Amino acid sequence: YQTMDDFGIGKVREMVWAGLGMNSNEANECDLDVLSIRPWTMSSLVAQSYVNKSNNMVLVGDAAHAFPPAGGFGMNTGLQDSHNLAWRLALLLRSSNHHMASSVLTKYESDRKPIATQNAALSVRNYNRTLRIAKACYLDAQHPELLTTVLGSLSLLPLETRQGMFRRLVHVAMMPLASLTSLNSSLHANHIERNVQSILESGGSLPLVFPKYEIGFSYEHGAQSKKEDASNDTKGYYPRMRVGYRLPHIILEVWNSSISHARDGWSVLETTSHEAEDPSDSLFITLTDISSQLRKVLSYDTPVFTLLVLGALTASSLTSIRQAIDKVSNKMNTPLIMANILPEAPSDEDNVSENIITLIDSQRVIWKLMSEESSDTADNPCNAMVIVRPDGHISSVEFGEEGTISTAVEKIISKGLESAV
Repeated sequence: YQTMDDFGIGKVREMVWAGLGMNSNEANECDLDVLSIRPWTMSSLVAQSYVNKSNNMVLVGDAAHAFPPAGGFGMNTGLQDSHNLAWRLALLLRSSNHHMASSVLTKYESDRKPIATQNAALSVRNYNRTLRIAKACYLDAQHPELLTTVLGSLSLLPLETRQGMFRRLVHVAMMPLASLTSLNSSLHANHIERNVQSILESGGSLPLVFPKYEIGFSYEHGAQSKKEDASNDTKGYYPRMRVGYRLPHIILEVWNSSISHARDGWSVLETTSHEAEDPSDSLFITLTDISSQLRKVLSYDTPVFTLLVLGALTASSLTSIRQAIDKVSNKMNTPLIMANILPEAPSDEDNVSENIITLIDSQRVIWKLMSEESSDTADNPCNAMVIVRPDGHISSVEFGEEGTISTAVEKIISKGLESAV
């Protein structure tokens, strides 16, 4: 029952000034150009499919989903879509495998569609939270819907008459709010202010930070299938070394022999929690975006996967791993870089190959996180292999003794890459 004629430039200006809490005198001192006025209907939609059958069109961002603007998840989810898709497209452009095109894009959809569905539901819950403020001002979101239903039943009346009734009834409903802008306080205005203040002080308004969804989202299969409890929406982020999750922020020291590769490209951290005899030779980085860092350090022109090997290696194991990396990488035409993580610096630097990126986790943070996923790693720097995708999410995790894991390394690497692409 509202048309574009109800929202001329003058009306829109008044709405903008009212939204900014400015009176007419303040508004006259400001300059505002209304460039366009368009209708908009709030919706919560997720595309049925992100990829067409020909695998030559992919939906990203607003083309794939539309959320209520409560929480800012539309842009965040769109950026995450691009982050997930960019490296996949880069691999496809250098691959002649048509089957790979289908699987890589299908897995983009299986990764991102559940996240979009989850964020859409969260945005709706956030919108419902904003209605608490409206209800505190004695405005109920169900009233306009009820009004349109009643007017719809009066179909014998001309549309123009019903539109006029709608405008007048909305005007009457909004009249009590005029007391809030009055310089003279009233009992009604004071009551509304107390209602709103009570909601804000109790934390019942729209939250601004959602670490669980913004940082802790996972591509783990089935992780988004369970219904979320609204009371947990603002739950904090807790790092995990688990398939589907993004690598946590762990401070690692780049061992001296590894720095010879290059100092440029690392995400260097300034930290005072680690002391070194010669600070100029110390290089501390974050584990979070290790694949991106290694790509820059080793000057790759394409996205790379990373094989993190936890624990010391024998010469024979190192040879087996290198052979497996070369074989699988060439077979799948997918770059894979190895990095060895140790709980302490090697006693004899000659035992650390100059061709291996060696990282030191002196606080054993990664082993503590791994122990939460498998009791076998508790306080024990045993061997484990973690394959990390170019976007920093974990593709596979394998635990085992050094001898056992090295003999199965080809199978482990193949499984990790295939699960991602």
